[in-house]
Amino acid sequence: MNKKPISLVFIGGVLRAVDVFLFFASALVVYAIYLEGHPSSPIEKYIGPVLIVVLIQQNVFHFFQVYRRSTMLSFRVQLKHVLTAWCTVFVLILLVAFVTKSTSDYSRVWSIACFLSTGCLLLISRVVLRAKIRGWIEEGRLSRNVVIVGGGAEGAELIEFMRNRSGYVQLLGFFDDRADRVPNEIDGVYRLGSVGDLLPYARTHRVDMVLVALPWEAESRILSLVNQLKELPVDIRLSPQNTGQRLIHGGYSDVGGVPMLNLLERPLNEWQMFAKEVEDRLLASLLLVFVAPLMLIVALGIRMESRGPVLFRQKRYGFNNTLIEVYKFRTMFTEMTDHNAEKLATRDDPRITPFGRFLRRSSLDELPQLFNVLKGEMSFVGPRPHAVAAKAADRLYSDVMDEYASRHRIKPGITGWAQVNGWRGNTDTEDKLRKRVEHDLYYIENWSLWFDFKIIVMTFFELFRRRNAF
Repeated sequence: MNKKPISLVFIGGVLRAVDVFLFFASALVVYAIYLEGHPSSPIEKYIGPVLIVVLIQQNVFHFFQVYRRSTMLSFRVQLKHVLTAWCTVFVLILLVAFVTKSTSDYSRVWSIACFLSTGCLLLISRVVLRAKIRGWIEEGRLSRNVVIVGGGAEGAELIEFMRNRSGYVQLLGFFDDRADRVPNEIDGVYRLGSVGDLLPYARTHRVDMVLVALPWEAESRILSLVNQLKELPVDIRLSPQNTGQRLIHGGYSDVGGVPMLNLLERPLNEWQMFAKEVEDRLLASLLLVFVAPLMLIVALGIRMESRGPVLFRQKRYGFNNTLIEVYKFRTMFTEMTDHNAEKLATRDDPRITPFGRFLRRSSLDELPQLFNVLKGEMSFVGPRPHAVAAKAADRLYSDVMDEYASRHRIKPGITGWAQVNGWRGNTDTEDKLRKRVEHDLYYIENWSLWFDFKIIVMTFFELFRRRNAF
């Protein structure tokens, strides 16, 4: 059984929190041992200095690149940077205390003991980190799965260079349309198909990054390629023409020792994905507790009004353009249910039951999607998932806009930026679809936890307006 990969970006974020915790724990323990009960040293007096130290520590550690990927991977470099950074923090604190003439206000024993004990804990944490990283490397959980587009001279050079220098990149293979002009194997890396085969391959295999190894003068070919691949939730990088030279651009990344020009970033990095996952599970769990009685009443109302199941299940496009089964309360007569949404609901649609009409206008029919969120198939906030056969002006959504599939680079949501701006309900025209997609892409490109909170608040006000809901 393959274990879930671990990102060093995520490890760095956890390490930041651990370092702060270690200092807080050290300061509290030293205070309890040496100063607790002392009338001239109440604990409230030390809260301010502790917070100032944390602020300085985070900035100094960032300056010394303590949480950088290359630093964390080298135990020797990690120890050097941590010790240097922590000593710098201590010197800066002494300087601040001297300038503010507050050196006599706080216990010197407490200060020195906190510095020494925290320093020891920081070193111990790095020893533990070293052991964990060794284990993760052996399990292959730190390596990034990479595919290359281009099997010509540029691709061969890139593969050879990365084979010799990279220890944390797993080359899965390469893709190239020129089956008659490129070899099927380069230095143990095999051709997996044409560029068109990359999309279905990425949906069935874990691909973290796509490296484009094409001549820079092939601009139109590169732009066409990016347009094909932009629906994938992966980073896309362009290899330099000479892998031995370093790019002078600011928009590059180091991948296995090779500088790559950034073409397209995944919408959420690993740390942001973790934060959004926590947000989704927490909100869905809390909301289910509060709305469970209401959901029971709705279910009883559906059963009393018409025969058939309470829940309606429909295949829709989800993350990475994969199909998921979305749950809703049934709002149509069973014999008229449209599982593929080949005909969109309209105002006074005879297929919709009277109670179902109320559920749609109040959006109560969407409540079962909280279970989709708990299953990890949907988010609380995100682009709304669409049925596979949904059409705008008799054209499939994917045929109307080239950018449509880019909505699937993150998980679909119960509510979204398009919905709170009035673009909910029927998308029977191409213009309505374009407006919805534009809002969805804006959300993806500008995501933050604060943005999600704003949309959630706006959603409650939008429910009372009932715009375009029928």
